[in-house]
Amino acid sequence: MSLCDLSKSIEVHASIVGVLLTLACIGSLGGSYHNEHETSTGVATFLVALAWVILYWYGFLKRNPLCILISMVFLAFAVIGTIAVFVVGVVVVITIHWSGVFFILFALICNAFEVYYWHVMSQLRESFLNDSMPNAGTVKNLPV
Repeated sequence: MSLCDLSKSIEVHASIVGVLLTLACIGSLGGSYHNEHETSTGVATFLVALAWVILYWYGFLKRNPLCILISMVFLAFAVIGTIAVFVVGVVVVITIHWSGVFFILFALICNAFEVYYWHVMSQLRESFLNDSMPNAGTVKNLPV
């Protein structure tokens, strides 16, 4: 039994996660780039985020649990990165008394979103494996 059962509205939550991941991918493209290293790093970040979004949407629309699982691996790396940012923020606040509370709060908000993504992806993958959504991604009642 999970903490929050989303099985009745999993398609809605999966769509919300897809839109949020797409917006995060578009947001990763922005920024001011001053030298060649920052530009190449920004493009690489965007390409990884784009691969994640395409993989997620493909897995969701084609009901492919393997794509959702690989997307969860991407998410696990994002969680590790966000936790590292949080820990570094706490250490910096403690050691140099920098008032970076917004930095720590931002990392916590990102972790909350990532927990939501993980929960939705795991329930989506479970529903695909159990085949409890037989008509997901199909158009019904079309004349042939």
